[in-house]
Amino acid sequence: MNERSKLIRNTAQEEAAIERGIAADTDTFVPTDEQFAQMKRRGGLSHTTLVRRYEANTEQPVPRRHSALDIVSAV
Repeated sequence: MNERSKLIRNTAQEEAAIERGIAADTDTFVPTDEQFAQMKRRGGLSHTTLVRRYEANTEQPVPRRHSALDIVSAV
């Protein structure tokens, strides 16, 4: 499949139906600027910091080379 698929945009009617569905969902809300300013980041650390800490504390696998004899003798 060498052809790239093109993005098909929603029609105005489809977009309106999506917006109505979002508005009807009681779990969905758009925070005000004041509410957004009061929100705190969970854990207090940025994603980048968490990734760097994880990578620093994770052992990296050591590449191994096996000969055909090692594989046959293991069987």
